[in-house]
Amino acid sequence: DFLLLSAITLHNIPEGMAKAIRKAMIQTFTKTKYFKFRKGTAPITPADRSEIAAICRSCGWNEPPVFDSYYEEYDF
Repeated sequence: DFLLLSAITLHNIPEGMAKAIRKAMIQTFTKTKYFKFRKGTAPITPADRSEIAAICRSCGWNEPPVFDSYYEEYDF
């Protein structure tokens, strides 16, 4: 199996909406995992990406989330 690894950015989202998304992501994933996602030090799996997209939509952002990078790695 492969994991898709990436880092998420909220730079292109309006500030008020970005705050709501950040809060919802911390509630969903924990603060530590959220910041690891932001820094790109924790893998964002396809399931995580789907959850992040759902959080963005629920906060009013209807565009797909932007990830800084994409690469694949074996899931041992």
